[in-house]
Amino acid sequence: MDFSTNTLFLWPRDANSEIIITQTEGPLIDVRDASDLSFEGLVLEHSLGDGIVMENVTRCRVAGCTIRDLAGRGVVIHGVKSGVQSCDIYNIGKGAVTISGGDRKTLTKSENYVLNNHLHHYGVLKSQYSAGVHVGATDNPVGPNAVRDAVGIRVANNAIHHAPRDAVLYSGNDNVYELNEIYYCGYDTADVGAFYSWLDWTMRGNIIRHNFMHETVGGVNPDDGASGNLVYGNIFAGSRTGVWIASGPDNIIRHNVFIKDEGSVFGMDDRGTSRGYATNPRLLNRLQEINPTEDPWKSAHPEVANMLDNRPDLPWRTQFVGNLSISKNPKPSELKMKAELKTNPEILTEKENVTIAEDPGILAAAHARQPAGPESEVLRQIPGFEPIPFEKIGLQIDNFRPRLPTDEEASRRPQDSPFPKEKDLNFGT
Repeated sequence: MDFSTNTLFLWPRDANSEIIITQTEGPLIDVRDASDLSFEGLVLEHSLGDGIVMENVTRCRVAGCTIRDLAGRGVVIHGVKSGVQSCDIYNIGKGAVTISGGDRKTLTKSENYVLNNHLHHYGVLKSQYSAGVHVGATDNPVGPNAVRDAVGIRVANNAIHHAPRDAVLYSGNDNVYELNEIYYCGYDTADVGAFYSWLDWTMRGNIIRHNFMHETVGGVNPDDGASGNLVYGNIFAGSRTGVWIASGPDNIIRHNVFIKDEGSVFGMDDRGTSRGYATNPRLLNRLQEINPTEDPWKSAHPEVANMLDNRPDLPWRTQFVGNLSISKNPKPSELKMKAELKTNPEILTEKENVTIAEDPGILAAAHARQPAGPESEVLRQIPGFEPIPFEKIGLQIDNFRPRLPTDEEASRRPQDSPFPKEKDLNFGT
């Protein structure tokens, strides 16, 4: 580029190169205050802005579309009973899907959804806060009004991979994240998770279950006081996967499988005391906005009503129960807390966890998406451990996805790994 003459000199890679130049900055499709629309089978590409933006919509759907080569976001939806289904979204400058809706104060569910999508190679231009699925985000996810209401959203059967940071950034209430396959994420940043959230005591009723997270950095990481997650029936595989609780209360980690050669799989800390979470404006504002001493919050989540009366900066009622670790060189849970907190039963319940040295076939079953066989015998030895539906995890054939991608198309091969060779066991926040 010769700026003195405003001249661009371009040498194509070969004579058959296709050169695309765009000046489009707005969304390719912009929908406002509409209902009952379905965008199906479209190819949206080559823009400096977003692909599809839907604001205040009802029963609107993006299905079976290919959305690629955009500098902005893939799909943005705020509304009710709306979502994204069986789309391929890739080569995206920011996040692939952003979705919100419902009412947090009344706990009214939106019934929105992100189902059966192949989301990969996103965050190409903006790695931070650019997720495969961002639940409850605004246009400025790090500003003072960074969170939109997100209640009753289902994120399921997505394949999410090859991204510099998080697979799913989440917030809100009564959302379900299930049956997703996540791999090769978080390789180019820190403070990261396959599922990552932060700074909110009022996150309640969120369920993270039956997801397969492998060869990725971070597992489930509720950061900076994020609370109220039920994490169960997931498979965590890889040297840098695990669950880390960063001073948030009421997180339950139960009946998961962790597969890694060495190191711990669970950790928690009391950083809230040194960082002043008890007086943190965002944590307090989020709590006061919902009127926790009145219904529906008082009945649905009575533990929130009086949380300011008893050290809200501590990770009360954390449970790590009935999990299976497969490791040749296991390490105890990492508890970065004061000595008296480590042994306080009101802080942490840790019991019925099992560690074995050899994998009886669980990882192979997860990769092959086969129903549980003899390898589940070890799981039956753990009280209450329910079968993991391996065959239902990941992308599925439906009316908008007639076939599944090959391993090459899904970049699952070892040569597709973006990770450096040096060893790092850190999975915390």
